[in-house]
Amino acid sequence: APHAVIATGDLVLRGSDDGDWQRFFAVAGPLLAELPFYPAMGNHDLGRGAADGRRFTDRFVLPAGPPDRPEGGGWYAVDVGDVHLVLLDSGAYELASQRSWLEADLVAARARGVRAIIAATHDGPWSRGSHGGSELARREIVPLLVRHRVDLLLSGHDHLYQRGVVGGLHY
Repeated sequence: APHAVIATGDLVLRGSDDGDWQRFFAVAGPLLAELPFYPAMGNHDLGRGAADGRRFTDRFVLPAGPPDRPEGGGWYAVDVGDVHLVLLDSGAYELASQRSWLEADLVAARARGVRAIIAATHDGPWSRGSHGGSELARREIVPLLVRHRVDLLLSGHDHLYQRGVVGGLHY
């Protein structure tokens, strides 16, 4: 009896293809009707260029993000019971606004006394798959997650299963 579903992105192959999204919602519709669904934005979920028009954030009603999140930015957080979920936008690791929001959000979650913090992103810091891990995530995001004792980091991108612990951060 899950309380929510977290997805680490690449929900479709081509985010600019309405047919791909129609197939996704046809398959996932029964689940989405029953449970809260918290997706991280994957690279395939976006159109191939600005001219494609549609954004990942046009497809989902995401929880409110920070007031300075750029239009189309896909980072946000939500509490599910006493577990705090943080969804990061791996396409925006370089933005200081995402990192400063993350720091403030983690401080606030710990101050509220949450039982656990789970972070999810698409392009994670470590992977043995063909993409490898994200150096930008290792340099900009991991230190924040470790400092605030995030319990688990979930990521996708290489579409394979692996797990480990690096610097005290379980992934």
